[in-house]
Amino acid sequence: MASHGGRLVCSAVAAVVALGAVPWCSAAEDVAGLQSSCVSRGLGGDCIAAQPEEADRSEFYQRHVRHSFARDAAALAISEQTAEREAAQHKASVIEQAFAQIEGAGTYLNPIGDGPGEYIDQTFKNVTGGGKHWKSNIKRDTTWEACTNVNWTKVMARDESGKLKVHSVDAMMKELHLTECYDEDTVAFNDPTCVAVRKAISTSIAMETLFPEGPKFANYSVVSWGAFPSWVNGSVSGLDYAAPLPVQASLHHGNGVLGYALCDLIRTILTQSANQMSTGTCSYVASLAALSHKAPATVIKLGMRLLWVGEITSDLGPACPKVYEQQPGLVPFTGKDGGWKPPFFSSSAGSACAGSEVDCAEAAGRPTQNAGLTFMWSQTLISHWMSKNWGFCNNDTARAGITYPGMTKTEAAAATAYQGGWYNSMMWDRPRRQIMQVAPSSKLTASTGQITPPSRRSC
Repeated sequence: MASHGGRLVCSAVAAVVALGAVPWCSAAEDVAGLQSSCVSRGLGGDCIAAQPEEADRSEFYQRHVRHSFARDAAALAISEQTAEREAAQHKASVIEQAFAQIEGAGTYLNPIGDGPGEYIDQTFKNVTGGGKHWKSNIKRDTTWEACTNVNWTKVMARDESGKLKVHSVDAMMKELHLTECYDEDTVAFNDPTCVAVRKAISTSIAMETLFPEGPKFANYSVVSWGAFPSWVNGSVSGLDYAAPLPVQASLHHGNGVLGYALCDLIRTILTQSANQMSTGTCSYVASLAALSHKAPATVIKLGMRLLWVGEITSDLGPACPKVYEQQPGLVPFTGKDGGWKPPFFSSSAGSACAGSEVDCAEAAGRPTQNAGLTFMWSQTLISHWMSKNWGFCNNDTARAGITYPGMTKTEAAAATAYQGGWYNSMMWDRPRRQIMQVAPSSKLTASTGQITPPSRRSC
C-alpha cells in the first residue's frame, strides 16, 4: 500500500510538471519533508519516489497542485489582458482611420434648427402648390367672435382617455370643411390646403413644447371682446379697463393664446376675411386677401412664420421691435347693438376710426383695428415701409400704432398718415418680389405691383 501510495504521488507530480510546474525530479531537494530520488523509467514521466509519510504526502499534493493552478490562472489572466489590449488598440486604429479626413471642432447639432422659422420651413417643406379654397367658406366672417366662442382653457383639458372633446371646435371643423382634411377617402385630403392645415395644427402642438417662450406675435392674439377670453387661465394678468387707454395686460405665457391665434389664422384665410376694419391700411391688407384667394396653402405657411417668428419671409426680416408689444385685441369698441365690447367697459367717447369716411361707415359696429393675422400682416409691412423711408426703427413707439376711443385728433391724424398706403408704397417692389418667391402662381399687375384681385372687403 505504501509503495502504491508513493507511486500515486509521483504520478500526480508528473502531471503537475506536465502542466508547467517546477520539474519534480530535478528540484526534489527543495521540497521540505520529502526525501526522494526520482529516476526516469521511460514510462511517460512516471517517477518512483521514496514513500513519504501519509500526512506529508497529502500536504505535498495539495500545496503543489494549488501552486500549479495559481500559476495557470495568472498566465491565463495575463493572456486575456493582452488580447483585450490588442483588440482595443485595433479598434482605436480603425476609428482613427475612419475620422482621419475630419478637421475642426464642429458645431452643436440642434434638432430644432436655428429656431421657430427653420422648424416651420422644415415641417412645411413638403407643402407644394398654392392649394384650393372651398367656395362655401367665403364669407364676411367675424373671425374674432367665432374664435372667442371657444373656451380655450377647456380646449387645453383632456378627458381620461387623453382625447380632446370640445363641441365648439368640432363644429368649427365641420363648418370650414376641415373634417375632409382628416379623411383619407376624400378628394381634398391630399390638396395642398389640407396638407397645410394639418401641418399648421400638428406643428403648433409640437412647438408648444419645443418653444415654451411662445409666438413672437402672441400679443396680437390677446383678445377680450368675446364670450370667452382668448387665453388659457393664468396666461394673462393685469387687465384693468379703469386705466387710461390703450390698456396693456401682462402676457405671462405666449403659448396660452396659441389656440386663438391658430383659429384666427386658419379662419381668416379659409373664409377670405382679411379686413382692415377702421384703419386706412387697404394697400397692405390687399396682398393678404389676394393670397388667401389664390394660394391659401402658401399663406397658411407664411402666416405661421409671421406668428411665430415675426416676419413674413426670412429675406423681408422682422418688423421694428415696438410693433410686437401692441395688443389690439384689448381696444374696446361699440358693437352693432350699440354696447361696448367688452361689455364691462364704459366710456362717453366713441370708437376711433383712422380710415376714410367710407372705411369708417363700413366698419361701424366692428373693432377699430383687427386682431390676429390681419393686423400682424399690415403692421409688419407698414413697419418695413416706414423704416425703409426713415432709415431706422423708432425704438420708443410703433409709428403706425393702434387707434382707440378718446384719442386726440392729432394722434388720430398721425395714425391715419402712417397707416395709409399710396402709390409709392403700392409700387414698393421688395415685398412683392419676396412674396412672389413663395407664391409664384399669384398674378401681379404691372402698374402697381400689388397681388390681384384685391378683396373689396379690404379696400
